[in-house]
Amino acid sequence: MSITDNKLPSNQKEVAYNLLDYIGITREKADRLVNQLSGGEQQRVAIARALATNVDVILADEPTGNLDEGMEQEIVDIFQNLAKEHNKCVIVVTHSNDIAAQSDETYYLKKGVLNKYE
Repeated sequence: MSITDNKLPSNQKEVAYNLLDYIGITREKADRLVNQLSGGEQQRVAIARALATNVDVILADEPTGNLDEGMEQEIVDIFQNLAKEHNKCVIVVTHSNDIAAQSDETYYLKKGVLNKYE
């Protein structure tokens, strides 16, 4: 069973390096083990993994929960670029009001009911 019907290129290793470069992971760092990367770099790798399948919708559950404010903003910038420049739908679940304020649309869950933030 495949994740998507979207076509994937045959040169997958080169595509992976290009995706990692796009999100700020150098080729040198791309060859490291996961435990040799910072938390922010690990989050970037997770984003690249989602992009590698060429999906149209990216679901991100607390993608910046363990990051400092600077790295948090870099991840938000990547998501915004993916949405605006690459026509991806990015859905982020977060407890951060700062991240929610940067979203095109914001919903909140209260007492089991999903509400649109106006």
